[in-house]
Amino acid sequence: MKKAKILLVNSINTDGNLTISLGSIYLASILKENDLDVEIVDFNYLMNKESIKKDKDPLVNYQLLSHYLIDKKPDIIGFYTMCNSYHNVIQISKLIKETDNNIKIMLGGPQASMCAEESMKFFEFFDLISIGEGEMTITNIVKGLLGEYNLNNVPNIYFRENNKVIKTKIREELIDVDELPFYDDTLMTFINEIEEMPIEVGRGCPFSCTYCSTKTFWKRKFRLKSTERLIEEIKYFYYKYDKRNFNFIHDLFTANKKLVMEFCKEVIKEDLKIRWCCSSRLDTLNEEVMQLMHEAGCKKIFLGIETGSQRMQKLINKNLVVNDVMDQLKLLKKYSFDITLSFIYGFPQETIKDVEETLKLISNIYNEGIISVQLHLFTPLVGTELYEQYKEELILDDYVTTIAQGVNYEGSLNLIRNHPTIFPQFYNFNTYVRNELRYLDKFITYVISKGNQILKSTYTTILSYYKGDLLKFYKEFINAIPDFTVKLFDKEYNEIKFDYRNIIELVKEFIEKKNLDNKIKSIFEFEKDIYNFLYVAKDKKTKQKRYSNNVLQIKKYPNKDRLNMEPIDVKFEYKNEKLVLKKVT
Repeated sequence: MKKAKILLVNSINTDGNLTISLGSIYLASILKENDLDVEIVDFNYLMNKESIKKDKDPLVNYQLLSHYLIDKKPDIIGFYTMCNSYHNVIQISKLIKETDNNIKIMLGGPQASMCAEESMKFFEFFDLISIGEGEMTITNIVKGLLGEYNLNNVPNIYFRENNKVIKTKIREELIDVDELPFYDDTLMTFINEIEEMPIEVGRGCPFSCTYCSTKTFWKRKFRLKSTERLIEEIKYFYYKYDKRNFNFIHDLFTANKKLVMEFCKEVIKEDLKIRWCCSSRLDTLNEEVMQLMHEAGCKKIFLGIETGSQRMQKLINKNLVVNDVMDQLKLLKKYSFDITLSFIYGFPQETIKDVEETLKLISNIYNEGIISVQLHLFTPLVGTELYEQYKEELILDDYVTTIAQGVNYEGSLNLIRNHPTIFPQFYNFNTYVRNELRYLDKFITYVISKGNQILKSTYTTILSYYKGDLLKFYKEFINAIPDFTVKLFDKEYNEIKFDYRNIIELVKEFIEKKNLDNKIKSIFEFEKDIYNFLYVAKDKKTKQKRYSNNVLQIKKYPNKDRLNMEPIDVKFEYKNEKLVLKKVT
């Protein structure tokens, strides 16, 4: 007798980013242990490798993806859901059911968990939604959908029976993360192509920020795998696959200093020459922990600061001490961590003064040499206190948030219009800050932070020109180039496709329209030439160029006003895979 076929489909972002979804690996490993035929489908990987060609028409993409799944003749398809791609899951599921109604469709993951009741009510093509962690229930869920087990006995699910939606009992128990199955690497079909190996080191965050749905999904239960288990996993990939770079998947790896230090000491003792990155909170770190993490191979840290306003820190229940931020960041810089910082603006009660304090902090961070800064417009998410408090004030307008970008299919837009309780992440609301500073997130994240990677001295001189006032810089920039967001857009696919050349053209246009001083013009021209020499030119033949100011000095001392501004000839050479810049005498 033919085994039932189960497909587990990773979150469908259709952006081609290459990663491994550990949640799917866990579930598939459990199903395999129970002698079930399971396969993981990762459309992002398939698009990355062009096994599936992405089309300009979103409907064509949905048809391609649905037929790809149907052609595998599955009995059950399980989708992992996130808020930014839930509309994709709905569209594809609908097409699957229209073609073959016998295929059972089940959902899991944060987004389906948060709006399970509404989803089952409005979308009859969903057969089952699993709420929260699925490792303890996945086998019985699958057997139930195959008619081999009574789904009424499975906790934490919504399922459809005789055209009626049934909700089973809620079980608060969470899995012991040390009891999770060891990864079945036969399911990781492209593991050799992954440069940075993800490892789920634990789950849950003990804090209760009012804008965050993660705490709701994991019930604020912080869990970290034991040092023994983590070392075992690292050594497995270290020795079998020669993996040296690891991404520790956890919302807050450093919540328990004792456990983190114990882990770091074991890495050092085992002499594992690894590099790893993690997410953290500034107030969970001290110099002792930083030093030990550095010695154990931690190179990158992601930190959510969110706001530079102490008033807003309290209102959103983040509760960092803003005055401590720069001292903590300087300590992290002391140990050479590559730091990415995240901020949010546009909270319901936020004022322009609060945003100014955030931008002042960001400006100080840039001056400290940290250029990887993200600014996000606050997005109301199901499962958060702020959503519950302001859900009646949400409106749908034409503003394209980071989450909403790429939703250009009328069918998906209709879903969003008709189901605001499922898709609040695509909605806006009226506040002075959100209306007045509508594109500030894209300006900071794309124009400034991304641009800083290639035009660092240019931005330093411009910010010096504006006396560090990022808000004034933004207002003058958007006044000079009101359509800058359109120029960042890929019109073919109606979404932001980041390209450094777009940033260069925007900065050039701004400098010309504002007629900024010669020092800024010269250093911009110089840094643009460096970029073109390294990344645009077909060859790297030595060249020489004359500049009207001493750009080598400006690049070295961009904050200094009194520099030798005489013309200079600069030679560009490429030696030993490095750019060498020399003054021609």
